[in-house]
Amino acid sequence: MRPAVLFDIDGTLLHAKGLGRPAFAEAFREAYGVAADVEHVSFVGATDTAVIRALAKANGVASPPDREERFFIELTKRLEPRLAAGPLHVYPGVRAFLEALHAQGYVLGVVTGNIRPIAWAKLTHAGLADLFDFGAYASDHHDRDALARLACERARALGAEARALVGDTPKDVQAAHAAGLPCLAVTTGWVDAPTLQAAGADALTPGFADLPAALSALAGLTGIPVPGPLPIRVLAWELTRRCPMACRHCRGAARDATYADELTTDECLRMLDRLAAACPERKPMLILTGGEPMFRDDLEQIARHATARGFASVLAPCGRFADAERLGALKAAGIRALSISVDGPDAATHDAFRGVPGAFAVALDAMAAARAVGMPFQVNHTVTRAGIGNLRAMRDFALAQGATRLDCFFLVPVGRGSEIAAQCLTDAETEHALETLLDLDAEGSLPIHVTCEPRVLAVAGRRPEPPKSRLNGCMAGAGFCFLSHTGRLQPCGFHEADGGNIRDFGLDLAAAYRASPLFRNLRGGPRCLAREVFARETIFSENERMQP
Repeated sequence: MRPAVLFDIDGTLLHAKGLGRPAFAEAFREAYGVAADVEHVSFVGATDTAVIRALAKANGVASPPDREERFFIELTKRLEPRLAAGPLHVYPGVRAFLEALHAQGYVLGVVTGNIRPIAWAKLTHAGLADLFDFGAYASDHHDRDALARLACERARALGAEARALVGDTPKDVQAAHAAGLPCLAVTTGWVDAPTLQAAGADALTPGFADLPAALSALAGLTGIPVPGPLPIRVLAWELTRRCPMACRHCRGAARDATYADELTTDECLRMLDRLAAACPERKPMLILTGGEPMFRDDLEQIARHATARGFASVLAPCGRFADAERLGALKAAGIRALSISVDGPDAATHDAFRGVPGAFAVALDAMAAARAVGMPFQVNHTVTRAGIGNLRAMRDFALAQGATRLDCFFLVPVGRGSEIAAQCLTDAETEHALETLLDLDAEGSLPIHVTCEPRVLAVAGRRPEPPKSRLNGCMAGAGFCFLSHTGRLQPCGFHEADGGNIRDFGLDLAAAYRASPLFRNLRGGPRCLAREVFARETIFSENERMQP
């Protein structure tokens, strides 16, 4: 059976910043007809059901099931909008901790004093709901010990065995032991370490910011070894930096010139052999990119070798060399799909951004060639202040061209892009653009993806309906890896932190990745790490210029 870990929510994963008390008081007054003093009620470790029964008794009113159900409805009605307006405070490192467990095959569940709709509203607005599979809630039972036992039963129904409970109060410790589980107690909430130790906590951790330490503490209870970096699910491989375009936003400031020290054909093939051997069950998807990867004469050979080793490969060309003959050969070699960048719905807009006259016609010809050989393609689009009004037009353009998806990259000002940093959207413009893209996604005519703007998770969490397309935050270190043309590992193409070079590991990419302290501790989640680096460097430069 797969291992499962159970989590309390409030005080363990997040802090709701007092949003619950006014909603609780309003719901109690509506359902029970009396005003209750909620400000002096302790919710620490309690269940909502137990709290309302105690309040009802203190105020001399009965609490039959139908009245409790009315209260739950009123509470949800009042608290959910407050949670949406938030923001909730998610404790540092929480998502990285949960992702690390999820990637190691753990099933994750909650044992919470919240009723079910409130629990999932909190997880959703905190950007954590996608990582949890089941739970036990105050709407199931008033007693937390019973909820822990119920969660164990629900884990078994999913083919999993609960191995530990993570919580922040003595009542979490008690509930874990009542269910026969060890408790990892965290001091993220309102109870200090000595109190949790006295309650019988089996292990303690100050939180999740120190990911290896938190994972080690849990491993000591479950007997499952501490996981290393998350497995690579997607490898973006910059086969060359050379490119015939002069795009204003190019992360690599690529130019049409030969670059020294690129991985040779033999090195590329040996890297694929070693990576395939290291990933016998699930191989990462390869995004063959550049520069312009079609500049390499050995591209078909590399693609055939990757296919023979079991890799799924897609290609990200600029389009200049993507005629039907070459695409047909690449399709035969195993390339499954293309991405073609278009930065405006017309030639004037696109050509100006790409820095080359005729670039729009090149992109159209590439899409026509892809259609001719039956090669699926998506349209990539860079979102800037100048083009914020073109999002619907870009969706319509991609749809008319027969694209499978529109992927909108929000400008990260690195490389040549640093010269147009003023084209990065303001916070208000970002919110507007994301709302527009989510509206387009909701229409369902074409899948819409958002890249390099993890705030889409928060914006989507405030909407009444979940998005049709799957959304990701920053995937740096969380299943995504970038391999440069010289063999250097990076969190992504925009974030040039040095994760080690595969040449130093005999071209064993998996070994280089596992040995990298960068990837062991790095998680992006709801932040764009590359944009944060640019912001820090910009502030430093401004301060430097201000020195006398």
